[in-house]
Amino acid sequence: MNAAQNMLQDCAIICEQETFTLPDHWINGIRMTENTLKQLTHSYMARYMLSIARTPEDRANLDWSSILSHFEKHWSIRGWVPGYIYSDYLYKRYQEHYNNRWVSPMPAFLAAEMDLLKAEALLRMGNAEGAAELINKTRVGRGQLPPADASNIGDVGDPRDAHGSLWAMLKYEKGIECYASAVGLAYFDRRVWGELAEGSPLHFPIPGSELLLLDLTE
Repeated sequence: MNAAQNMLQDCAIICEQETFTLPDHWINGIRMTENTLKQLTHSYMARYMLSIARTPEDRANLDWSSILSHFEKHWSIRGWVPGYIYSDYLYKRYQEHYNNRWVSPMPAFLAAEMDLLKAEALLRMGNAEGAAELINKTRVGRGQLPPADASNIGDVGDPRDAHGSLWAMLKYEKGIECYASAVGLAYFDRRVWGELAEGSPLHFPIPGSELLLLDLTE
């Protein structure tokens, strides 16, 4: 992960120093300038910095000030991702994806994900009012639920609940808004919020192809 973060940082530096437009066949059919690529880079940096934690304690001890700085430069992108059939129940927001036999544009990054990750950062840094404001962007605007406020902050151990503590509402909103938007998001959240089912793995083995590439087969 350190290597990935370093490469993303190098990309951000290049974007600050150069002027260019990427061909539209490079990234999900989107023609990106140096500015939009830099924003996408910071979005990935924030996501990876948050996802690397394995336990609630690891998540709590992250450098939240550094993470928060990336949210000022984030971006949301809609791209192509594969679809999988999990059950007979459908999520209406992506009905078009289902109708096209799971082959159509799907979100790779949502503005809501960045807003809710930033809300978590603010909540952990003592700015509950700021966190509530970000949560309400989708909670009230799309969900038509009563506004969240800082009167009952709760803690990270609170179970997700649309009408619970501020922490509970943050978890609820993240699950609703970010469903099916990127591989592993729900797992990463449950892992660092202590919500995985007993016996669930905290991490997975390195793929054999990666071990061969790094010459780590012995």
